[in-house]
Amino acid sequence: MVPRVAALLKPSVGLELGVVGSFDRQVYRTGFAAAQQALGAQYLRETSLRAGLALNAKLGPSDLWLSSTVGIDFLNDYELLDGERERIAHQPDVATRPTPFIRLVLGWRPPRPTPPSKPPVEALPSKPSGLAPSPAAQSTQVARAENAAPRF
Repeated sequence: MVPRVAALLKPSVGLELGVVGSFDRQVYRTGFAAAQQALGAQYLRETSLRAGLALNAKLGPSDLWLSSTVGIDFLNDYELLDGERERIAHQPDVATRPTPFIRLVLGWRPPRPTPPSKPPVEALPSKPSGLAPSPAAQSTQVARAENAAPRF
């Protein structure tokens, strides 16, 4: 689970300004040095909490966007985990103090699909083409034709 929040304003087409925040937690399986292997470490867990200001800009007529964030990394913690992914009790504290960060991302946003246009009502056929009228409709048409014919 990676919760992220973003409140963005669009002052113009192709430009977004706002405030963003995220809480990230990831686990990596890595090859450790002999000192960490002696502790029984098989995984490394990274936890971070960030907040900042965002500026996203569309690059020309393409669907490429440059997203930038400047902010503070409030929590950037690393923990050694055993084979069951439990924290190893006796390990050095490797957390950092709040630190400024800059993040730049070049991304592609696919264009939004446009709904298919519907033909005007006048262009629609009154009855489906290629279908024969039902027997009841045929008898009604014959009766109308007989009533409309002149009698002598």
